[in-house]
Amino acid sequence: LRTISKPEGQRMMITGGGAKNSFLIKRLTHMLARINVSIELPTDEIIDYKEAIIMGLIGVLRWREENNALASVTGAMRDSIGGAVWIGQEA
Repeated sequence: LRTISKPEGQRMMITGGGAKNSFLIKRLTHMLARINVSIELPTDEIIDYKEAIIMGLIGVLRWREENNALASVTGAMRDSIGGAVWIGQEA
């Protein structure tokens, strides 16, 4: 994060489920202030919308048997397909 520090400051928008974690937001605010970065939180509606879109995408990727957990995001050693598809039972 030091490489993005600028004298005039930067703003970082936080979205998704983590944006509603008050402890996480307080810690990020404290840590990022050291490098002159402030946190911006959008409305709850925007936070929830983004989270819903991402969960839908993860579901579609699972249905298509495509990787939906990317190593570049999760820190895992390789991409993987997470989740299960349950079709149900015939009556």
